[in-house]
Amino acid sequence: MGIFSLVFLTLMAQALPRSEKFSYPEQRFLAKGVEKIQILGVNGHIKLTGRPGKSYRLKIRHSKNKVSQDWSLSVDRRGSTLVLEVSSAAYGAQWRAHVRKELWPDFDIQLEGPAKPTIVSWRAGEMDFVKWKAPVEASQVEGKVSVREGGGEYALQLGQSDLNVDGFAGSLTVKGERGQVRVAKVTGPVNLNWIAGGVEMKSIVGDGKVDATRGDLRLKAVTGRWVVNWADGKARVEDFSGSLKAEGQGTAWSIGGSAFREVEVKSGSGAVLWERNKGGARVFLTSTSGEISGLKLPPLIDPEGRKVSEFAIGKRPLAQVFIRTESGAIRFQQNYP
Repeated sequence: MGIFSLVFLTLMAQALPRSEKFSYPEQRFLAKGVEKIQILGVNGHIKLTGRPGKSYRLKIRHSKNKVSQDWSLSVDRRGSTLVLEVSSAAYGAQWRAHVRKELWPDFDIQLEGPAKPTIVSWRAGEMDFVKWKAPVEASQVEGKVSVREGGGEYALQLGQSDLNVDGFAGSLTVKGERGQVRVAKVTGPVNLNWIAGGVEMKSIVGDGKVDATRGDLRLKAVTGRWVVNWADGKARVEDFSGSLKAEGQGTAWSIGGSAFREVEVKSGSGAVLWERNKGGARVFLTSTSGEISGLKLPPLIDPEGRKVSEFAIGKRPLAQVFIRTESGAIRFQQNYP
């Protein structure tokens, strides 16, 4: 199919309750000439599946009730861009600004075919990207987002959302408000800016930056240069390789790894546990009023009244470890002879 325009109207099966959905016949059309994809809508489930080929397969499901009878989903080619857009006959072009949440229709969109640069603007529901190896810009107010075996350059702007990434090669940038974040099996840089919630990142090869206000953080089996600003909560770093610069106010830190090159931790009232698992290190510990424990010799007091301790352990090459707190306690724990 060349230039086309398909409109899926919402006037059928209006008697069905909101929990049920009407499925439209599957559509197939040629991918030739499609260089970009844009999806605009409010609610439902979007699933984009990348696969080689010369055509796309499109499946649509839609909720059916009185509040959604004036809505439609148009699918058309605008130049080289494939556009899927939800619209309202009753509210006109300004529906995004005026329609209340309880009036949002549900559209489930499944698009399968060659992955192309994609922009998605969605309000609520779920977004799934499966083997979609192309640049993605996606925004969502609330719901869930899943990325599996993806690639390229992803930029996600999320509200109250849960994010799960399982397999990704490329650049991943995420900004969001609150929810659970799990990122695993990633090759490439990761940049996360999050306000509140639990964050788990593991099996990552690449540089990273994490900024968060509060919640719990776990970094495991991570390699690269990482900067972590975690204001309040708990943060545990395990099996880390590379360099780490971490800072927080009330965060309780637990840090361990076998192949550190450099570690710098700054904390206010939060305690810091440094676990030496393997490898040599030159360690510098400083606290204004917190306790320093776990050492063979007690810390010294510098001219400004701060507790300080400096020592070397293990064999060369020596990693550089700097830990500084205001009132937070520092504990050194040696798990390796």
